[in-house]
Formats: sequence, C-alpha cells, structure tokens
Amino acid sequence: MNITLREEVIPLTPHAFHILLALAEKPMYPYGITEQCQNDAAGRISFRHSTTYRTTQLLKHAGYIKDAFELPGSASAHTRRYLELTDTGRTILEWECTRLRELAFLGQHRLQRTS
Repeated sequence: MNITLREEVIPLTPHAFHILLALAEKPMYPYGITEQCQNDAAGRISFRHSTTYRTTQLLKHAGYIKDAFELPGSASAHTRRYLELTDTGRTILEWECTRLRELAFLGQHRLQRTS
C-alpha cells in the first residue's frame, strides 16, 4: 500500500487504535486481542468479540494487519488464526501515536494558560 497523505488514513477509531496497539508487541489471535484491548482501555472503551472481529476484518482489508500463522486449538477449540501488524499498520500506528501526543500537549498547554 502506498501511503502519501497521513490525513487519508488517520485518525483511527478508538477500537482500531487499540487493536493495532495490541498487535504492536506480538502476533495475537482475536480472543487475545479483545482481552488485551480491554486491559489497555481500562474500562473506558467497551470491547466485545464481535467488535474485534469486525474491526480486524476492516484493518485486514486496509492492509494494516495480516494473517501471521495458525495453531491448532484444543480438542474442543477451533484453529487459532494469529494476526500481526504489517509495515503499513506499524507506520499508521506510529502516526496516530504522534497525533495523539501532539493533541495532548496542545490541550495541556492551553489549559495551563487559562489557569
């Protein structure tokens, strides 16, 4: 994917941001992604498995994540398909982190001026 303008792809939705953030460290399967996102969001955002599934499909279609590998599940479980960030996904996540950091700085600066 050829990215030319940051504004075309960010800002990310909160769910998409947290999913990319969860995958920044290692490949994960969707259930693990949901659990990591719930922990990272600390209750500020509701993560359901259906939301994770839907959002990961959108992120795959956009080229931000891809299938990494599959592992067989236990006797009663399905095969686990692990997902990982693509190079494009990592770039998008870095851009979004920079954007959020700049917004937080601006907000703190303006709040200090009004105090």
